Amino acid sequence: MINVASMLRGAWKRACATHDVQHIFTFVDIPNVHESIDARRVNAVRRVDGAEIKDPSPWFSDEELSVVLNTADKIATLLKSGSSVLVVCRGGKNRSAFLAHLASARAGVPPPSKRPVDERMCEYIDGGSVSGVGKRKRA
Repeated sequence: MINVASMLRGAWKRACATHDVQHIFTFVDIPNVHESIDARRVNAVRRVDGAEIKDPSPWFSDEELSVVLNTADKIATLLKSGSSVLVVCRGGKNRSAFLAHLASARAGVPPPSKRPVDERMCEYIDGGSVSGVGKRKRA
C-alpha cells in the first residue's frame, strides 16, 4: 500500500499511525522524525535527494526527474514485497502524489486516491510525455 502526505499540520504523523507505514520517502526534512514515529514499525526514512524544487524553477530538471524515476523503482520494489510506503513533501499536492503514482504503476498495485494537482504530472502518469513535467504552470 502507498499513501501521500504533507508536512502541513502533522498530516504525515497521522498517516503513519493510520496506515502502519514501514518506509517513508520524503522530499523535505522531517524534524525529529524518529521521535515522532514508532521507530519499531518504520524500517527506514529516506530523503529523495537531488529533486529539489525552488520556485520559480520547473517542477523537475532532467536530472531531478531521473532521481524521481529511480526512486519510483525503489518504492515499487518495496510495494511488490508487500511493504507499506508513505511519500511526503511540503504540501502533498504534486511531488509526493506524482512519485506515489509512478511507483504504484510500476509495482502494479492500486495508486493512492490523491493525484497531483498539476495537469502535466497527471498527463505523464497517464502515459503522456515527460517533457511537460519540467515546466511549471504560471498563474
